[in-house]
Amino acid sequence: MFKKIYIEITNVCNLNCKFCPETKRKKEFMTAQKFEEVIKKIHKHTKMVALHVKGEPLLHNELRTNF
Repeated sequence: MFKKIYIEITNVCNLNCKFCPETKRKKEFMTAQKFEEVIKKIHKHTKMVALHVKGEPLLHNELRTNF
């Protein structure tokens, strides 16, 4: 069992932090369908999921519209 699993739902970020290296990756947002697939695969392996790695998860349109 993992203590926490990180899921990058987006690699888009509106900040320019010095500690975060630049990337040449295509800017993307994970679909709700893909997120559901990932959660189904990992749910037995952790009790905690973090929605960030390199991107700002609150920029994700599907997440923002549900508040």
